[in-house]
Amino acid sequence: MDKIETLYSWIGRTDINCYKEKDESAPGPLAQAVLSGRYSRVRILSNWPAGEEGSYIPWILGLMKKRNQNLKNLDIQLFNIELTGPTDFSSIYGNVSTVLKENRNEEKRTFHLSPGTPAMASIWIILSSGEFPADLIETSRESGLKEVSIPFKIKADFISNAFKRIDDADRDKYFDDLVHSCDAMKMLVHNAIRISRFSVPVLIFGESGTGKELISRGIHKASGRRGPFIAVNCGAIPAELVESEFFGYRKGAFTGADSDHDGFLKQADGGTLFLDEIGELPLSSQVKLLRALNNSRIRPVGDVKDRNVDIRVIAATNKDLGREIREGRFREDLFHRLAVGILDMPPLRQRGGDPALLIRSFLEELNGQFSKEIPGNWEDRTLSEEALKVLAAHSWPGNVRELKNTLMRLIIWAENPVITEEEALKSLLTNRKEDAGEDFSHIPPGFDLIKVVDEYKVKWLKRAQEQSHNNTSRAARLLGIENYQTLENWYRKYGLK
Repeated sequence: MDKIETLYSWIGRTDINCYKEKDESAPGPLAQAVLSGRYSRVRILSNWPAGEEGSYIPWILGLMKKRNQNLKNLDIQLFNIELTGPTDFSSIYGNVSTVLKENRNEEKRTFHLSPGTPAMASIWIILSSGEFPADLIETSRESGLKEVSIPFKIKADFISNAFKRIDDADRDKYFDDLVHSCDAMKMLVHNAIRISRFSVPVLIFGESGTGKELISRGIHKASGRRGPFIAVNCGAIPAELVESEFFGYRKGAFTGADSDHDGFLKQADGGTLFLDEIGELPLSSQVKLLRALNNSRIRPVGDVKDRNVDIRVIAATNKDLGREIREGRFREDLFHRLAVGILDMPPLRQRGGDPALLIRSFLEELNGQFSKEIPGNWEDRTLSEEALKVLAAHSWPGNVRELKNTLMRLIIWAENPVITEEEALKSLLTNRKEDAGEDFSHIPPGFDLIKVVDEYKVKWLKRAQEQSHNNTSRAARLLGIENYQTLENWYRKYGLK
């Protein structure tokens, strides 16, 4: 079957002016392309205020009728698009991608570069070279309609620079809740932005409290998916309820099923399903989840037919799934189904100066919160320089969550507006257990410190290998080693390679 010639174009200022002036001799770039007769399907994108484009489509159809052009098989449609701004690369990219996905069909696409802003034309070029291959055209009163050919080298350089602008815009717009300045977090957000553009599963590793749900919400917002973000704590659902909670049930399916209930997968239809602590999911439920993800179909408990779902899955865990697979607690096939885009959340102790940034941000947030809760009777708290140094130097084993809760506790109990070093020290919850149950009360005969240190180092090197799935660069980041070559040398020294 022949593909339908489809034109995609913004409606620009010149198009609006020509329409309002009813200038049939110079109808504007968009009308010029439509009137060429090349396209049997036209998709017009408009970010003008409601009604600004008026009866633009009937006007074009009237022009075609006057020129005795065939209207019978013409499919023309206008999409009103809400942009944060006509030069916002990120907003344009997300909205245009959504329209193209909704209209994906047996079509031969053409993108019109002339109408709209330079940023809009840039996005057409990017999309034409990626997920949505298309021809490019431009129109002018002098030269008519011309195809545009961009040499590969120029296009590659252009797209690289344009994507950088999109990354910057996306970081500010969708990931502004992730307060950070360290290189590890910058790279994490950069990778999150890139993976958000593809409807593939994402698996996030990270210790408890590092912000796995926060980065997942950013990915969902940046993806442009119009459905909801549904967060599920897999470890909080009793094993016997997992199937009904995930896949839903029909009325009468079991005792207590008094009405139909949509499960998590149906609730997330068109959006994103965030599966926190995926490693806690029972094996029997892992099989059913894998089948649903592979087929994009679910069957509620008590139903006799499957239902289609369109979901993007983001899973997170603080477990070593490699070890879980080896010990038979996690399915390898489900792991590979989820581990398309892999992100590692760095612990707070490896984020350089970020703790001080977070402390200032949370302090401002909490002062604002408490001033609303106790209106007229709250005096903002600040940290003395010594108190800030104490908090910024802490290792924060509970990561960002522990930091925020500690700061909340600290400013509630502070006696005065300026928090002291002593108060900061008292607010910290320290682990009083001796490390690994070791007895440090005396040094035994024949003690060899170098051997003990080497054994301890080997344990952590092995753990890093497992947790990084033998990726040396990721293992180095997990261990806080800046130069991965140092880690390679240690691997060879201890026979781990």
